[in-house]
Order: sequence, then C-alpha cells, then structure tokens
Amino acid sequence: ILYGPYLTYFSLFLGTSFHASPFIIGCVLSSMSLTTALVSSQLGRITKVMSEANLVKLGFAIYAIALVLFPFMPRLGFVLIPVFIFGLAHGIAIPCLQTYIAGLAPAEYRAAFMSITMTTFLLGQTLGPPIFGLAYIYTDFAGTFFSAAGLAIATAIVGIVGGKIIR
Repeated sequence: ILYGPYLTYFSLFLGTSFHASPFIIGCVLSSMSLTTALVSSQLGRITKVMSEANLVKLGFAIYAIALVLFPFMPRLGFVLIPVFIFGLAHGIAIPCLQTYIAGLAPAEYRAAFMSITMTTFLLGQTLGPPIFGLAYIYTDFAGTFFSAAGLAIATAIVGIVGGKIIR
C-alpha cells in the first residue's frame, strides 16, 4: 500500500493530473512522513486507550479512506487532506503492527520472528509497484487507488476475523 499506490502511483497521479513539479511532488509525499512521525510519537498515549491489535485494524481502515479520497481531490492543495489521513494511518498501523507481532513471539525466537516480518515488509515493497501497475494498466489512477483501498479493507477484515479465531 505504501510503495505501490502511494509512492509510485500517487507520485505519477500528481504529475499527470495536477502537472505538479518534482519538487512539489516531493513536498507532498514528505508531508505524509511528517504526519506519520507526529502520530507515531504519540502511540504511547494512544495505546492506553486502544490495543495495538485494534489500532492496526483501524490503521488499515484509515488507509482505505485516504486511498478512496485521492482521485476526488479537485486541486493540488486539496490532496494534502488524504495525504495527512494516509500519514495518520501509517503512523498508527506500522509501529503497532511491529509491536504486536514482536509481542506474539516468544523471547527466544523474537529476532527470527522479526526477521521474517521484515522480509515480508520487503516483499510487499518489491511487489507493490508491479501489482498495482496491473491495476493501473487495466483501469486508471482511480482504479489503482480503489484496488489498494480494497486491499486495505480486506486486511482490516482479516485482522478482525483472525482476532476472533485466535481468541
């Protein structure tokens, strides 16, 4: 969701739809990272109200909202709204997912467990652009973002259903 739809196709979308310069595209993309940093710095407070597992599910639902909004932004300045929403999702989902996974692993296997987790993240980073490239080839930018939103919702649903099975 980060490397395919956001970093690859959102960048192209900004250039194609809004004729944004590479500098502006870089500024818009980096504003997501600033939002992510701000949100993730507050997770200690947030996890007092909601568990990491539930925050991961919420994060993926928020990803979907941001992704659905991208194609509907009428002007370049408005794209910052879903970009900040995407940063909120990323700041919640990724650190909570890593913490949650680390907590599931027994201490003696934690390093191996986290290594496998990182390999999975890198696999997603590698496969994201070409997989969503297929969505772009067969649809357009909106279809690419909508298919990514569908993946985000499916991930949230798997988390909800999987959480009920594990209990």
